[in-house]
Amino acid sequence: MDYSADGTPEKAFTAAQISAIQRSGKIALAYLSIGEAEDYRFYWKPVWKIHPPNWLGPENPNWPGNYKVRFWDPNWQRIVFAYVDTILARGFDGIYCDIIDAYYYWREENPEQPLADSLMVRFLAKIRQHVESKTSAPFFIFPQNGEALIEEDHITDSLRALFWNSIDGIGVEDVFCPGDADENNPFAPDSDRLNYLQKFRAHGKIVLSVEYLTDTHLIARYIRAASAAHFIPYAAPRALNRLVNGIPTEVRTVFHSAPEQLTLSPNFPNPFNPTTAFRFFLTAPTPADFAIYSATGRRVWHHHWQNLTAGLHTIFWNAKNLPSGAYFYRLSTPRNAASGKALLLK
Repeated sequence: MDYSADGTPEKAFTAAQISAIQRSGKIALAYLSIGEAEDYRFYWKPVWKIHPPNWLGPENPNWPGNYKVRFWDPNWQRIVFAYVDTILARGFDGIYCDIIDAYYYWREENPEQPLADSLMVRFLAKIRQHVESKTSAPFFIFPQNGEALIEEDHITDSLRALFWNSIDGIGVEDVFCPGDADENNPFAPDSDRLNYLQKFRAHGKIVLSVEYLTDTHLIARYIRAASAAHFIPYAAPRALNRLVNGIPTEVRTVFHSAPEQLTLSPNFPNPFNPTTAFRFFLTAPTPADFAIYSATGRRVWHHHWQNLTAGLHTIFWNAKNLPSGAYFYRLSTPRNAASGKALLLK
């Protein structure tokens, strides 16, 4: 979600509002464009349209008000760091970094910076370093799209390792139903992109998949395929102007008649390092507890919801400060409980 109802600081969501979202069982990731500047953000200065700073590039013809940026420029990076501080102050759980593929624009479409691929990896690493200088709490960083970055010409093994250490996962759009229509393109998974994304999975990274679908049959087919690939799927109108379950028809049908009040799926990835996801489904609103224990029985993480909503929920857990080994997790409600085992390998 955006940090603001309309992109402006006047309509920014409060820390209390973000906390309410978290209490409902959701992870709150704030949208942040790091490859384009937006003229409706708090950092924008109207004079830039007449006298642009050195880091500001041309306007995106497909998105009026969005401007390409030389993302490697320290002045732009300082703006992004200040934006991250704003997001941190409101209590978000992480950031969803858009326009990662800006590296391709500056290297290929407007070939001004031949090292743009390596500079994008270094920028993401700087964002991670900035976050860790501000908080010791888990904070998730998900780039959006640009998954081919891991195999670009100037990405050495050391830079690839830096990239893996800087992110917790990736968000991708239009992988299973690509096409020119805004919504409901035919089901035709992009095999090249899926191959890249499986490398993210192999490195223990969570894949958040978004498809712009309203057709129930397409949604059901997409959910099956994305789940089989161990992605977290979300189906929605492309405008993204309303929250939807994202896992509508099929999953609700599967669980509607089940006698259990809750269904807990195995965590994935598993084994993991250091982030994994737990997914569960509730058939009715209920108080709930989720706890993770070490092999010796010590509780290492816990969360309680006073009234968790019905539906599908996902919990991300970052165990970067814990040693390798087996961990046991348990989800409990007043009427039922389920548990599983997760293996942390560093």
